[in-house]
Amino acid sequence: MTNTSIAAKATPDQKMQGYHQKWKANHPNYMSEWRSANEERMRETNAAYYQKHKARILVEYAKPVTCECGKTMRRNNYPRHLRSSKHKAFIENKQGKE
Repeated sequence: MTNTSIAAKATPDQKMQGYHQKWKANHPNYMSEWRSANEERMRETNAAYYQKHKARILVEYAKPVTCECGKTMRRNNYPRHLRSSKHKAFIENKQGKE
């Protein structure tokens, strides 16, 4: 025998999500202000992280990626390729055929 009138309790994830949303509403500019105030600290931290993990990062960037237009390139060049005229022309032709 089940009782359907019992309300479902919020899971811990739902409680945390509610807390996060309330905090974000009460502090709308906190992160942007923090980043502005700690710009130098972030730059130093990011540079130290890069130096520590440089070999692994460079291996990831060197992996080949094939775009939907057929061009193969290194992973770190993919965003640049997406802005290229060749890629844009392919996408326009593809959308025109559909």
